[in-house]
Amino acid sequence: MKRLRLWVAMCAATLLVAMNAATRAYSARAYPSCPQPPRRRRAPPRPPSTTKKPAFALLWTTREPIGHVTRSCLESIFYHHPDANVSIYSNTLADRAVAPLQARGYAIAVRRYDVTALLSSTPAEPWLERLEEWQRGPYFYSHLTDALRLALLWRDGGVYLDSDVLLVRPLRLPDS
Repeated sequence: MKRLRLWVAMCAATLLVAMNAATRAYSARAYPSCPQPPRRRRAPPRPPSTTKKPAFALLWTTREPIGHVTRSCLESIFYHHPDANVSIYSNTLADRAVAPLQARGYAIAVRRYDVTALLSSTPAEPWLERLEEWQRGPYFYSHLTDALRLALLWRDGGVYLDSDVLLVRPLRLPDS
């Protein structure tokens, strides 16, 4: 009987410790969907001449607010690349949609774009000459977003991610 009581007491203590740790972790987050990144020792920084922060670009064209999946996408980027610069290109998303991540010190911004200005001086520029014709086509929206992705990567470089991509480990990015 004493062994049973001792076993129950140990199980209860273990459960309380786990619940306490989980409560602290959840209360510290602005986004409840993903855990905070663990505090890891980082390697010493490289000299400034070779260090470049990873740049990520996302395209948001819907009028819907950021949902759970997109929040998880953004959190996974910052979990694996805490010093990343993330740009969400959107003419419909409110700036306040990323305010909780900005408040936590992450480099994220909603950027407005003009299709003509964005596609100018890129390999997609000839596509602009027939824009009115393309707008009448059944697949215009798909082609437009493809052209915007191409132009963003051509102009700014970095990594393009769809808003439903979750990183499960850091991406191997070139230094330059």
